[in-house]
Amino acid sequence: MKLESLSFEVRHRSHWEALDLGTLFAKRWYGRLCLCWLLLAAPIFLLLFVLLFEHPFWAIFVFWWLKPLFERIPLLFLSTSVFGEVPTRPQVMTNIQRALRPGLIRTLTIRRLSPVRSFETPVVLLEGIN
Repeated sequence: MKLESLSFEVRHRSHWEALDLGTLFAKRWYGRLCLCWLLLAAPIFLLLFVLLFEHPFWAIFVFWWLKPLFERIPLLFLSTSVFGEVPTRPQVMTNIQRALRPGLIRTLTIRRLSPVRSFETPVVLLEGIN
C-alpha cells in the first residue's frame, strides 16, 4: 500500500471528524460494502433458516453469533479502498478465505462478547497479530 495514494488527508482529527470521515467512506462505497457483506452473510443466513426452519429462534441466534465473521469482509474492502485500490467482486471472493482465517476460533468464543472487539478486529485481521 502506498501512502501517497490515500484517498484522505492524514492528520490528527477530533472524534467527530473521524466519525464523519468514516461515514463519508461508507457513503462512497455503500453498494459495494453491502455486496461484500452479503456475499458471505446471505448464503449462511439461507442455510441456517433451511436447516433450522422448525426453530427460527436458534437460526437467528446462530446468525447473530456469527456476526463477527461477516464484519471482516467489509473491513478488508475498506482497508484496500482507502488506498485507491477498490477490489473487484472476484478479488473480494478470494479475500473471503483470507479474512476468515486469523483468529477464527478466538473471534467466535473469547472475543465474541468482548467490549473491545471492534478495536481488536482490525488489528487481528489487518496486522495479523493474535
